[in-house]
Amino acid sequence: MYIKEESIYEYNYNINETDENVFRNIFENNPQAIAVINPYGYFIETNHKWQQLFGYSRNELNGLHIIEMIHTDDYHVLIKTIRLLFKKNFNSGRFEVFLLKKNGTKLWVDISAVIIKDYMTETINSIALYVDSGNKNPVEKTHRSSEIKSHILLEESPIGIVVYRKRRLLFANMAYAKIFGFDKPEDMIGMTGFKLVAENERKLVIKRNISLEEGSIDTDIYETVCHKKNGTDFNVSVNTVRIILGEEPSTLGFLQDITDRKQIEEDLKRSYDVLEERVLERTKEIINLNQLMINSQEQERQRIAKDLHDGVGQSILAAKVNISLFKNDSVLYPDRLERGLLLLDQSVKELREICSDLFPSVLDEFGLASAIRLYAKYSLGSSGISVELDLCNDLKTKKETEINLYRIVQESFSNILKHSGADRVKITLENQNDRVKLSIEDNGIGFNPYQIIKSRNHCGLISMKQRAEGLGGIILIDTSVNKGTTLKVILP
Repeated sequence: MYIKEESIYEYNYNINETDENVFRNIFENNPQAIAVINPYGYFIETNHKWQQLFGYSRNELNGLHIIEMIHTDDYHVLIKTIRLLFKKNFNSGRFEVFLLKKNGTKLWVDISAVIIKDYMTETINSIALYVDSGNKNPVEKTHRSSEIKSHILLEESPIGIVVYRKRRLLFANMAYAKIFGFDKPEDMIGMTGFKLVAENERKLVIKRNISLEEGSIDTDIYETVCHKKNGTDFNVSVNTVRIILGEEPSTLGFLQDITDRKQIEEDLKRSYDVLEERVLERTKEIINLNQLMINSQEQERQRIAKDLHDGVGQSILAAKVNISLFKNDSVLYPDRLERGLLLLDQSVKELREICSDLFPSVLDEFGLASAIRLYAKYSLGSSGISVELDLCNDLKTKKETEINLYRIVQESFSNILKHSGADRVKITLENQNDRVKLSIEDNGIGFNPYQIIKSRNHCGLISMKQRAEGLGGIILIDTSVNKGTTLKVILP
């Protein structure tokens, strides 16, 4: 359907047409159950929601006394409240009671009761009862006067209530006016509410309203963006119902400002997006770390293979050659047997060193302190580095902890030998307050940790960090260029 934009402003509407039909339709279509009783307790008005909730027809309720709907347990509470309401100095009350449906079923309800006075005489002529039977988002208390046509507790409702006919505003309550930044609803009567809809939303909202008035749909629920009187944009939820006023179709609308809710939704969405981005980054990091670990394992395998081939393998081959020569001609080669045996001894020694590097037997037999002391002697000490040791011999830790700490020591020593240029190293192993602390300090050239991380050439550092964290601890590295390096591992 094509809509001319100017059509929403062309209709000349007589605002005096706000008759009792407007308020009757608001009363009947209100999503909250409402009833009006006279000073004697008899029902004089009920809306469709009240009839539906309690199972009565309108004719059955007219003239019915409120006592007939009160459960015996709550009779005195409700009667006392009603009596208080009919006093001039008491305007409203709220209480929870059991009311009886027509079939005798008890219904636990929250009742808001408000007195209705005559404007001229200020005398109380009836009471409006508003029932909430458990809906978490009801249209709450609204205000009315001596006639249902003039007030249905609309002014106290937190939900904006409005009636349109041919896109002109016939009626609005105070909440509706406040939503749009007007001081009073009278300032809005006769205007087109679609001026207050955001321009990019306006045509769609007009289409929806026309569909409602033409009878294509009976109800409509949607969210849109509107302007306040001062031009500020805000979000609203709209619930509209098609009604007939003076034999002409009109629209009854219930509006709520949902700007805060939309903001929370946006914040949650942004938080989710940030979290998802971090998960993706972390996933990539884990993939990279796994690849680095695989590369490290391959390098370690290659190193072991090279050690076996170049060291043990060559020694055994040489031993075989010498022994073969002695076997073929012991007279010509009398010393080759002894050479071969010496080469075999050397091969056994090299093989033990390789095995010790993979898993030192001294660690299993004598503990971590002895293993570190021996490894420091043969790795750092044999390279001319002065080593100072302060090692606790009684850690009382699990074998898993000792193995991982030993691997950290190995990696640290390897870095010192390859990169530091240090000539002094201090190693401390202690147990303080049930915490194991390992410290390895050198006087080498140090390094820039940020450059190492950026270069991705830090598989050894990652391995040490993962070992420490796997034991529930932390690893700290204090270093800078030309300042030496201190590595600390703290385990619970």
